[in-house]
Amino acid sequence: VEDLQRELAVELPNAHTEVYCRLARQLDIHIQTGTFLERDPRYPGHVFNTTLLIGPDGILSRYRKVNPWIPWEVHSSPHDVPDYADDPFP
Repeated sequence: VEDLQRELAVELPNAHTEVYCRLARQLDIHIQTGTFLERDPRYPGHVFNTTLLIGPDGILSRYRKVNPWIPWEVHSSPHDVPDYADDPFP
């Protein structure tokens, strides 16, 4: 997991999501992104498999995969994080 955090995980939003937001706004569409390996400074030591729903007004919803396929998916589920503050099913 440390390698994932250091080498592949990104914080959201970022420059990539800004491109999606700009396209959604320009084309007046909604975009369901593929997944991001997300790190969140509120939950150190965890990497989430996250997708975003983006519309003309920006990021509308964030979903972090709840049931990773163990042992092949090594990211965290929101259920793995004590005191997880976000709604896992927005």
